[in-house]
Amino acid sequence: MLTPGLHNLELPRADEPAIRYAISIPRNYSPSTLVPLILALHFGVRGGDAAGAGGDVVQILIGPALAELGAIIVAPDSVRGDWSSPENEKAVNALLDMILAHYSIDKNKVVVTGFSMGGTGSWHFAEKFPGRFSAAIPVASSGMRDLFTALGMVA
Repeated sequence: MLTPGLHNLELPRADEPAIRYAISIPRNYSPSTLVPLILALHFGVRGGDAAGAGGDVVQILIGPALAELGAIIVAPDSVRGDWSSPENEKAVNALLDMILAHYSIDKNKVVVTGFSMGGTGSWHFAEKFPGRFSAAIPVASSGMRDLFTALGMVA
């Protein structure tokens, strides 16, 4: 079991690129108690290399904003592109499956959030995989107009 704090790790996959991710374990985490899970999606990166971007979004934005919830925060680095690509969908779902299998997560308290490209990604994942998430918290994203249009709220 990981100690409390922020860890940068990789999830190897057969015949697929490894998933680089950061995971923040809360100070008082105990495997005997269910905790919320926050999936934090990072912003766009220059040059397309997302190495470390997941850890950055936890340290800069999501950790300071949501640390008091006592949640495990997991923040993958995108795999060559925006969050709505099939490759990223597969990677994020594989990572979530691994986290749910290895940590005591309250499956009724799984949140997806992100900033900018990550905010748009949070809209995407919440819409495409609604059974996985109890809430979405997109920040500074462009997906809101698309959602309101789909709901008939914008002409």
